[in-house]
Amino acid sequence: MEKFSIENKIEKSGKEELKKTEETPEIKMPEIAELSEPVKKILSGLRENIDKGDYAAIFGDDASGRLPVLLFQRILSAIYKEKNLDRPKILFFAGREIWNPKLKEKISQDFRNFIEKTKVREMAENKKVLLVTDTISSGAHLHPFTEILKKMKINFDIATIGIFFRDNQGMLEKYLGGKIFWGMGGAPGIFKRHNLSGVEKRDDSSIFAKLPTRFKGDKEMAKKRFEARKDVEILAQKLIRWYRKESI
Repeated sequence: MEKFSIENKIEKSGKEELKKTEETPEIKMPEIAELSEPVKKILSGLRENIDKGDYAAIFGDDASGRLPVLLFQRILSAIYKEKNLDRPKILFFAGREIWNPKLKEKISQDFRNFIEKTKVREMAENKKVLLVTDTISSGAHLHPFTEILKKMKINFDIATIGIFFRDNQGMLEKYLGGKIFWGMGGAPGIFKRHNLSGVEKRDDSSIFAKLPTRFKGDKEMAKKRFEARKDVEILAQKLIRWYRKESI
C-alpha cells in the first residue's frame, strides 16, 4: 500500500499548491503540456460514455502511462461529481509483452485475482472500465490483460495518448477486444520517462510497478516527480474547463 500513499501525498500536495494561486499557472514541463491536444481528441471521442457515467473504473498501464492515468482520473472524477455520479475507481497494473507460456499463465492469474479482490467485475456490471495507456504499437503489452477482461465478461474501452500504425486500428481493436480512442500518431514525450512518472516495472513476474531503487533519496528526482504531478493537476483543470465549454 506504500506506493498508493506516496501517490496520494504527491497529488494532494500538488492540489494544495494550486489553491494558493487565484489563476491557474502555466505548465512548466513540455512533456505534460504536449498531452493537451491528444487528450482533448480522446475526450471528444469518449464524451457520450463519460456523460452517461459509463466508466466504473480506470485501469492504468504503468509505468510511463501513470501520468495520463492520473490526468484522466482527475478529469472524469470532476465531471462525474458535477453530474452526481459515482466517481470511477483508479487501479494500476504494469502492462508488458509476455511470450513465455508459463509466465503468461501466472500473470493472467495474478491479474484475475487482482480484479476479484478489487471487486471490479461487480462495479462494472452494466458499465465499462477505461483502460488508459501512453502508447500502443503492437498492443502486445496489453493483450494478456485484455484477454482476462474479456474472459471475465468485463466491457472496456482503451484510451491511448499515442499510437503507431493508425491504419491498423481495426486489427488492433480485434486483437485487444476493445474500442481504441487515440490522441496522436507515434509516442508522446512521456514515453518511458520513469523520472516523471516516479515508477518503473518490476521484474517480469509482477503485474505492479514500483518506485525505482535508484530514485530513493534523490531529492532532484523527487522534485521532478512533484512538478510533474503539479503540471498534471494544472492541465486537468484546463481540460475540465474546456470540456464544460464544449458541452454548452
